[in-house]
Amino acid sequence: MNTSKPAEAVDDDDGTSPATAVAATMTAMPAKAGFRWKLAASIAVIVVGLALGLGLGLGLGLSSTSYGTSTTVYTDDPGAACGGAFLTDIYNTLDGLSLDLKWFPVAIAQNMAQPLTCDSADEATGTGSPSITGAGYQNVLHAYCAQCIQFTSDAGATAGALVMDTCPHDGNEEWCPMGGTTNTYGYYNHLDFFGPVASDVTDVIGTDNPTGTIELVACPDEIISAITELADADNAASNPVCTFYYQPGVGPWQGSPGMDVFGCSQCS
Repeated sequence: MNTSKPAEAVDDDDGTSPATAVAATMTAMPAKAGFRWKLAASIAVIVVGLALGLGLGLGLGLSSTSYGTSTTVYTDDPGAACGGAFLTDIYNTLDGLSLDLKWFPVAIAQNMAQPLTCDSADEATGTGSPSITGAGYQNVLHAYCAQCIQFTSDAGATAGALVMDTCPHDGNEEWCPMGGTTNTYGYYNHLDFFGPVASDVTDVIGTDNPTGTIELVACPDEIISAITELADADNAASNPVCTFYYQPGVGPWQGSPGMDVFGCSQCS
């Protein structure tokens, strides 16, 4: 992971309560002026409401589907939480596609993956697979393996993110929260973008670990087809997508929940 930088009301009081002042003003106004004043006040309330709804950044859900996030980049590839996949192979496959966005395999914060599932699940260490059901944490975008996310940085850069790994809180406390909490920089959500070298990612989303927003999107058919072909999960030969287990004569290779879209069976 790279190292980043984090991101921040005026009170007037003349002795008259706002309610008293408004009532006095409206009483003294002619009907037309009163109407205009009420219209302006209504517009102001709407504008303020929208501003609050945007959450002004830090980690808050910007709408029912869009959430604030921090980001980092990683390059190590020992085998991912999703099916034990090897992300260099996933990256190279995505890189070979001609799509509107540049796509990357990503690790999602433990917050976003919880509760963790399958035999290796351990919330204390952050091991296991993301669950399909989710923990229902407020302001957290729950996601699981093989789902697609679109990231838009605060500077306007966009990238696609294919969920293939988790970022455990243990050992990554600065960036990757768990249990519905925020990270050091106030974000509930975090994406750790994978690239064989860091510049593969930073040339697209920007340097200095950009912040921005994320939302779930439908995975392009091209991605599903390409990763399914890479997996070839019914073949007894090992593959770089779903690696957990293969029973000869039964198949297919086992991956994590959600990876059935790639032809893998699913651990539980």
